[in-house]
Amino acid sequence: FSLQLSRVFFCEDTWCVFFTALMNSSGAMHTRPATDSVARMLAQAVRSQDRQLLENVLSTGKEAVIRNTLKKLPVELVVPFLGELVKRIQSKPSRTTDLLPWLRICLIVHVVYLASVPDIAERLGALYELIEVRQAALPHLSRLHGRLDLMVSHLALQDTEEPDDEEVSGPIVVFDENVKT
Repeated sequence: FSLQLSRVFFCEDTWCVFFTALMNSSGAMHTRPATDSVARMLAQAVRSQDRQLLENVLSTGKEAVIRNTLKKLPVELVVPFLGELVKRIQSKPSRTTDLLPWLRICLIVHVVYLASVPDIAERLGALYELIEVRQAALPHLSRLHGRLDLMVSHLALQDTEEPDDEEVSGPIVVFDENVKT
């Protein structure tokens, strides 16, 4: 398995993104944007409301890249970015696991700015609502998880138990309609 490194320039309007292309011996190419490029892509996607570009940025799952990207995000784009994250989580809750690192790290990195915004509660009302709904469901889900865990444990115990020699393998009573008493 050999890798070849090359630089690819992708320019659109006034901004350029540098991709590091990795090519393996079979000729398949994998592109990975550099951290500075990801930050520029994120800022451009939020400013222009480019859904596809934002999806490309959000496909990054490494926390170090996410943290470095969000550190470079201009503060005026933090609230709109959080709004985009909330929209995606609300529209497709199964993506929460993938988007939660972006949300968590964004809140951590920009907490000082967010605390200084006077109408932050109104601007992030959808985020508050999302958190409250999830928090309200937690006790019910915890009880359900406990019950399911108990049932799975019981079934696993039944599978591992060896049958006793004294157990009857057939039915205890057989009813025959043809027999008269």
